[in-house]
Amino acid sequence: MTIEEIDARTAESPVLSQITDLSECDVMNVLNGAYLAKRFFGKSRSWFSKKLNHNINNGKPDDFTQEERKKLANALRVLSFELDELADTLE
Repeated sequence: MTIEEIDARTAESPVLSQITDLSECDVMNVLNGAYLAKRFFGKSRSWFSKKLNHNINNGKPDDFTQEERKKLANALRVLSFELDELADTLE
């Protein structure tokens, strides 16, 4: 699906028109952090939350490694695909 198709579907739907752009810090508000951490990283919710929120660890902000960032990006793509498939079954 192209950006134009998504924009067209969003504009036509009273529900989808409520969507706003998400930032990295919104992930925990929209998705279950414990589920993401366990399914895609094999880690705890607290590990995921500390990385996502850049908590201070040993005097410096904690962050995802480049490899973890790629894994998170792929995880979001997988979830996006799965949610899109589920949405198609509801139409």
